Amino acid sequence: MLFNINREDAEVSDLCPSFDYDECTLYNLQYEIDYFNSIIKWDDMWDLPKAKIRLDNGWKFVVFNPQQMIQGWGWLNTETKEICNIYVNPKYRNKGIGGEIVNSLHRYCQDWDSWWAQSDSWNKSAQKMFLNSNYNVKI
Repeated sequence: MLFNINREDAEVSDLCPSFDYDECTLYNLQYEIDYFNSIIKWDDMWDLPKAKIRLDNGWKFVVFNPQQMIQGWGWLNTETKEICNIYVNPKYRNKGIGGEIVNSLHRYCQDWDSWWAQSDSWNKSAQKMFLNSNYNVKI
């Protein structure tokens, strides 16, 4: 399912900071990636080397990190203007954190008229999150 949003409809949040690429946060990120991979089998999951490539190519990455432990994240591909790979650790789900991650990525979209996202048809939680974040269904 494809979604889009116009700048004037987008909410912006500061809850989730940009990823700070240091050894401690890399360890925390790897820990949560390992946990993600233990509960979700997804062939397109990125790893630390792919994350570095994305960051070097200008992608934006925000993390949800209560108590300085990464428990969620989201990516923005600045070339294609796509928000993608939103994840929230199960113990924080159904609390609006996914929407806060999306809205935190909106900080980097304010020079654009619109941007987009997509979700698999089975992922009803992601669809609800984008709709609750004022996105419109395109397909």
